[in-house]
Amino acid sequence: MPPPLPPPSQLSRRGFSSPIWICLLLSNVFFAGILFGVSICVHYPTHFQAAPSSSITDLRRDLLCLLRPPLSSSPARAITNGEHDEGCDPSVGPERLPALQGTFYRILVPLAGGGPRRGLEKKMCLRLASETFRLLSHVLSDEELLSLGSANTLRPVANQSWPSKVAFLFLTRGPLPFAPLWQRFFRGHEDKFSVYVHATPGFSFSEDSPEVFQSAMIRSQKVRWGEPSLVDAERRLLATALVDFQNQRFVLLSESCVPITNFTYVYKYLMGTNKSFTDCINDQSPWGRGRYRWEMMPEIHIDQWRKGAQWFGLNRQHAVAVISDSKYYPKLRKYCVPHCYVDEHYLPTMLSIIDARGLANRTTTYTDWSRGGQHPRTFSAQDITAEFIRSIQNDARCTYNGQPNQPCWLFARKFEPSALHPLMKTLQF
Repeated sequence: MPPPLPPPSQLSRRGFSSPIWICLLLSNVFFAGILFGVSICVHYPTHFQAAPSSSITDLRRDLLCLLRPPLSSSPARAITNGEHDEGCDPSVGPERLPALQGTFYRILVPLAGGGPRRGLEKKMCLRLASETFRLLSHVLSDEELLSLGSANTLRPVANQSWPSKVAFLFLTRGPLPFAPLWQRFFRGHEDKFSVYVHATPGFSFSEDSPEVFQSAMIRSQKVRWGEPSLVDAERRLLATALVDFQNQRFVLLSESCVPITNFTYVYKYLMGTNKSFTDCINDQSPWGRGRYRWEMMPEIHIDQWRKGAQWFGLNRQHAVAVISDSKYYPKLRKYCVPHCYVDEHYLPTMLSIIDARGLANRTTTYTDWSRGGQHPRTFSAQDITAEFIRSIQNDARCTYNGQPNQPCWLFARKFEPSALHPLMKTLQF
């Protein structure tokens, strides 16, 4: 059992100065970047002596073939000069993607050692590999995306050079007013996180927005508060993030969420336990059990009905279970309407049924419900003081890995955009 975590103040921010701008530049060149990345990583077998030339050739061919069906009329076809038409198996589809990604990572094994140039090549290839599969998700249907994410259950290669990552999933209507704060939070830890943004269709970030968000947009659908479309968006985010084998923890956030401690502490907290963080409250009030519908029988019994905040922190096993579920979600999607709020009941109910012991039965996002009502308190610039932040950081009423009196919160909500500047001044990370 890991030891209790130290207070956030004892975990210092880690520096980072590696020249990764090349990775970021290449990863933005959409499908031209995909094919260029394939050329870098698999077209020159002299760089990858551990992989037979035939397997490299097969990988390149399969990647190009996979691009063919959804992109037959796109510029990518011109870029490859029809190369992905030759020798393609018509049956190659999205289900082949996990195996291809596994091959991609195995080919990178020889780059784990070596000098600075070799290390930079490895980082370029890893970033491009991850971007390749993320960008492909834009042309897959929800069904294909869920199937693809479900298949990516294991990391094909265990290697300390490829650290596990936390996937930050932003479910937002539009702009992220706290993007500068998040940018500072992420800085220096580029190899340990991924960002995915599900926004209102048609929204795009301005050119002066942090690049980490500009390159993180996924295919989206319109979302309505309290409706099943909200859970559809959560599953879409999870499925997209699961395509990357390095993503091992998954945190759902909104545009009004902020981090209240440094990245190092958050990373250690999430990676230091196998439990997932989600509420699973057996609420027998009219706003809990009163929302149960008997039509959900026999899959869901009334005594299995649970409630909780939607702001989860899942491990990979539970994330895969959520997007693979075809037993419980169809029942809630059909019958948890209206005034049932499926986003408050689906994950708590489903995960408590399949693995109650694997849940912490709490979230890591602080929310103030003390005033009652349908919505929590929203904090403005006038509310942000050092004492207020410390009161959240020092709330140690929670159990972590069986140890009582541990810090509860990594994030907090809801904050008005006006709170950005006082938060930037108050939060020291």
